[in-house]
Amino acid sequence: MRSARGRTSRQRKRKDRDFFKEVDKNLIDLQRWMKTVSFKADGLAVAEFKGTGRGLIAKKNLYPGDVILSTPCEVLIGVAKACRESHWVKSVLGLHSSIDKNIQITGIHALCLFLIEERRKLNSAEKGSNVPIGKWDKYVKVLPDHFTHPVCWNSDVLCLLPSDLLRKVVSTRSQVEGQVKLINKLICVAAKHKLLQKLCGRDGTFGLLQEEISAEEYKWAWCCVNTRCVYSDHDPPTLKGLQPSEADNYFLVPFLDLLNHSVGARVEAKYNKLSKKFEIKTLNSVKKYSQVFIHYGAHSNGFLLTEYGFIDESQTNYDDNVPCQWRDLLENHNFEENVADMMTSLLEKYSINGGLCFTYVAPSWSLSITLLLLQLFASDCVDNPEATFLSLLAYKLPSKHCQEVLESARRILLRICTKKREFVTGFITRCNRQLVICKPNDKLIVEMISKLWNIYNNIIKINCELINSNQCFCDFS
Repeated sequence: MRSARGRTSRQRKRKDRDFFKEVDKNLIDLQRWMKTVSFKADGLAVAEFKGTGRGLIAKKNLYPGDVILSTPCEVLIGVAKACRESHWVKSVLGLHSSIDKNIQITGIHALCLFLIEERRKLNSAEKGSNVPIGKWDKYVKVLPDHFTHPVCWNSDVLCLLPSDLLRKVVSTRSQVEGQVKLINKLICVAAKHKLLQKLCGRDGTFGLLQEEISAEEYKWAWCCVNTRCVYSDHDPPTLKGLQPSEADNYFLVPFLDLLNHSVGARVEAKYNKLSKKFEIKTLNSVKKYSQVFIHYGAHSNGFLLTEYGFIDESQTNYDDNVPCQWRDLLENHNFEENVADMMTSLLEKYSINGGLCFTYVAPSWSLSITLLLLQLFASDCVDNPEATFLSLLAYKLPSKHCQEVLESARRILLRICTKKREFVTGFITRCNRQLVICKPNDKLIVEMISKLWNIYNNIIKINCELINSNQCFCDFS
């Protein structure tokens, strides 16, 4: 039977969809090339989505257990393959065996060098040179030209980050800068000893590869590796001169890296040793014309922003939290230094010294335990510190002054929470001001940081309401 819907209804339905199909010729070429090596992406197509940008759409209903992507090992780009195919990597590894045994590089270095080399060859060929294009040109063409990872941010927006995330980003940026300097130094030594020239032979690539790697080039490659790789231990590198690291099991997987992250996605991603393919199996049902997502793991939005350069607002992320520092608790008490040190040692002994934070549900267990311990010391209710602490872990408070201790802890918790909220709203205001004056390229970055602060504000608001309604410390008696 024909559908009763007319043309107008069908057009309206198409307008309501939050995507349009991608017609990028490079992506079509990539798919055609991958199909020659038995790549399968049944039921998926590339599309542009509001909010997440380019991603994969379901062309049919998908059900739990469906293998939605199957990528053969021939097109998986791991450290071992980068070491075999990159002139740069082979020349640097050659330094280890022929010049200095102390010269080593890591898997991150190898993958970055491989990508930059392939990109230079592609760019040179597009300008009309006779340099042979590598077989990976179709993949390199679809990689993003720009990233929103913090290593690429301008310094004037970094100061808008929460302090713990800022420290992490500054450390990462420093590491990347150090990697660029090290790699350029090693390439220069390899060229000096004619190792690079011998590997390049007469293919014309030496002219491309003798040029110093710029900071922007390396950041691009580093972002490709760190935001798009999957983990698999099926092809571990065993080359001399390669320093063992977690990155030895990193793999770039063409087409798979078009899948965007969602906190609600449930997938199984692993290498199938029988079929010799890296497979993605959905554990969710996905409706036709819906975006298909992958799950990067149980991470907060702060982690996602600093590791991958995005915020996921698709649904509430219960891994989000607002950190609370030890000093935030101590400033509400007047302890002698030796008492504070003793409590710190006690918390470290039982691994309660971390995880001090506010969550969407309530103040964290570590925060509650730590604050109650401080209040017991402040109320002179502690004869045996460790025995008292162990009682707290069993949700037991000394009967003496029990209600007084709980009430004091609630008041201090509310004071900390209120102060946090004032601090957070101050940064939201700063972000709003920065949006007015920032450069166009920085606008998206500032918007993401503002979203993170608003997530923090929502969490603090929930905790303030819980504390005001006496719903904290209910498990303690």
